[in-house]
Amino acid sequence: MTSDFDPKSGRRSVLLMGAAALAASCTRNQAPSGAAAPSGPTPPASPAATTALEAPTKAPAAAQTPTAPSSAEKTTPLVATLTVELWHDTVCPWCRIGCHNLRTALTRFTARPVTVVYHPFLLDPDTPEGGSNLRERLQQKYGRDPEPMFARVVAAGARHGVGFDFSRVTIAPETSRSHVLIDVAPSDRKAAVIDAIHSAYFDRGENLGDVAVLTRIATIAGLDVALAMSAVGDPARRAAIRTAALDATRRGISGVPYFKIGSRTLNGAQDPDTIVSALEAA
Repeated sequence: MTSDFDPKSGRRSVLLMGAAALAASCTRNQAPSGAAAPSGPTPPASPAATTALEAPTKAPAAAQTPTAPSSAEKTTPLVATLTVELWHDTVCPWCRIGCHNLRTALTRFTARPVTVVYHPFLLDPDTPEGGSNLRERLQQKYGRDPEPMFARVVAAGARHGVGFDFSRVTIAPETSRSHVLIDVAPSDRKAAVIDAIHSAYFDRGENLGDVAVLTRIATIAGLDVALAMSAVGDPARRAAIRTAALDATRRGISGVPYFKIGSRTLNGAQDPDTIVSALEAA
C-alpha cells in the first residue's frame, strides 16, 4: 500500500496495496521497525498488612503463638494495566495479520493485564461513497498487474494461519462507517467486530461501506444492532473518525498496522514473538 500527501489539505491518501507489500505494512515506508524505549519501573508493591496483638489483662496459663494472617488479610500487590494502541484500517490486509498476531501474543503474555485501544486510519480518505474498482485503481497507480502483490499477502498470512481470498475482493470500499462500528462496540466485543469485518471483506469480498453488510456484521458480533447502526448512520460519528485518522497522519503515522506498546512503537504486521518482547519491555 502507498500513501500520497496533499499539502493543501494535510491529508495522506494511501492505496490498499503497493510495492511496499513486502514491508508487511500498508505504507510506502521501509520494513517493520521498532524503537525500543522501555517505560519506567513497575510501581512497588503495597506493604503487607499487619495486625496488632492486644496485651493480656492477666498472665496466660500458657504461651500464646501468634497466628499467621489469613489469605483475606494478605495484601495482593497492584499491577498496572498495560495499554496497547493499534492504528489500522479495515481494508488493510497487513492489519488483519497484525491484529491476529497481537491476539496470539496476548495469550502468551500473562505478566500484566492488557487493554487494547483501536484507532482509525484511512488508507484512502478520498474513496467515493460507493467504493471503487480495486484492480483498476492499482493497475492505474502502478502500471502493472496487482496479482503478485496479492500473492505475497496470501503467503504472509498463511505463515500465521490467516487466510485471504482475493479472487472475491473486487472493491476498494469507503471505510469510515466500519470504523464507527468498531468504535461503538463495547470493549469486550471490539475484537469480534474486527474479526467479522475482516472476514466479510477478505473472505467474501463484501463492501464495507454498505449499511446492510455492516448490519450483518453487527449481528454476527453480538452487538445491540439498533444502537450500533444508529451510530453508523450518524454523520457526526463519521466526521469524528475522519478527524482522528487525519490526526494520526499529522502525528507522523504513515503506515498501518502501527502499534504503540508503552513507550515502544512497532510498524507493520509483526510476528507474535516480536510483540511479546515489546510487551515484556513495556
